[in-house]
Formats: sequence, C-alpha cells, structure tokens
Amino acid sequence: MDNTKWLNDVKQLKGYDQKLEKLGDNTHDIIFITDTLLTRKFWNYITQIELESDAYKFERKLCVCQFARQDKVDVILVVRKDYGKLSDNTLDNDFSDGKRMNLKNIITEIDSTKFYDANPNVLYTMEILWDFVFPKQIAEKDYRFTPMNKSIKITMTIDQILEFVRHHFAPKGNQNVVRRAWIRNAMDKFVEINLAQEIVQGQYRIEFRKRIGKKITRNFLLNLVYPEENSAQMKLDSFR
Repeated sequence: MDNTKWLNDVKQLKGYDQKLEKLGDNTHDIIFITDTLLTRKFWNYITQIELESDAYKFERKLCVCQFARQDKVDVILVVRKDYGKLSDNTLDNDFSDGKRMNLKNIITEIDSTKFYDANPNVLYTMEILWDFVFPKQIAEKDYRFTPMNKSIKITMTIDQILEFVRHHFAPKGNQNVVRRAWIRNAMDKFVEINLAQEIVQGQYRIEFRKRIGKKITRNFLLNLVYPEENSAQMKLDSFR
C-alpha cells in the first residue's frame, strides 16, 4: 500500500487542529476512524510525518480508532481507540474498551449529510447530483413515463445546484462547507462526457436518464469517464 496517499487525510485532520466555528470553547479533540487492519500503519505514518515536518504537528489531542460492524437484530458499530488519547478520561476509557453504537440511531444524519469540508472526488459529486438533485427537477409524470433509454432535458444553473446541495446534503449549521467549485467541476465533467451542455456561462442543459440503484449509477459514470480503462480496480480507486 502506498502510505503517501494518507497525506491528504493528515492534511484534512490538521484542518481541524484550530479554532472551529460553532464549537464553543473549541477544546475539541481529533479522532480518525479507519479499518481495523490500518490503525497501526496510519498511526506509524502520522507519527513519522510529525517528526519530519512541524507543519504536521498536532496541538490538540489526536487518537486513531478502529471500527467493526456487527449484524444482529440491529446493526451495531463497534468503535475502539487503538492509539492516542482523548481529553476526557471517562470517554478515553470507554473508547479504549470499545463503544457499541446502534446504527439506526445515527443513520439518518449520516445519510442526509453527503458533503463535509473535504473536497470530494468529482465522480462522487457527479453521482450525488445524478441520483439526488437532477431527478427532483423533473415532474413526477414525466419521470414515471419516460422510458429509460430516453433522456429528460433539465436546465439548471450552478447557483441553483449549489443552493439545493447546501440545503439538503451539507452539515446543518455549516452549509457553506460545500464549495461552488465542486459543483462547477462536476458539471464540466458532465459536459466532457456529453451528458450536459453549457448554454450560457454557469447554466447547463442536462441530458438526464433514469438509473436503477446506486451501483448502476456509479458504474454508468465510471464507464463514461474511463472508457478505455481496462482495470476495474483502478476505476474504483479513482472514484474513491
């Protein structure tokens, strides 16, 4: 595994190592949650990069946690701290032993928040627009009776899309984390693969077609963006 790919994760974590809006006294800690098999490798990487550059030294407490999923009557997420320390001793002890959380108690907020402060891969943004934004602009009758092999023309501006995404899919109370440039990049990519036209600056006509299921949309976009790519794994890596 190329550990240098973790540099973007470290940079994002450093972005939280400062005073943040809407966090009161800002005495917050920083937690990174990842797969069980990666916690030690990531901790070693972040420890090494702190030694190599003062730019990556953390002033706030940082810990790395692993997570696992348990499928029982309800889906349970188990989060356990492997490295670092939390400021609150009670929480630190709890997470050192492992904390169980019922997924149904957090899934609504997780599902509705599709963008955070990190710049998403353009294909991820395209998928969100295709599945959750463009269909909302179509009359129910037109959506229902238009065959899947026929396109439905939608006209939207960057500002309209941005407003919709911020309202529905950004963290509550911090909707401006979604950047206009993210939407612009996604729309330009739609133009590049002939699924949209820029009519005038900032306004697009989208050639929308219905898809069934998230995976179908993802594969549909991957195949258009990477038509000559033979490695499915490389496509997925690029998408992530």
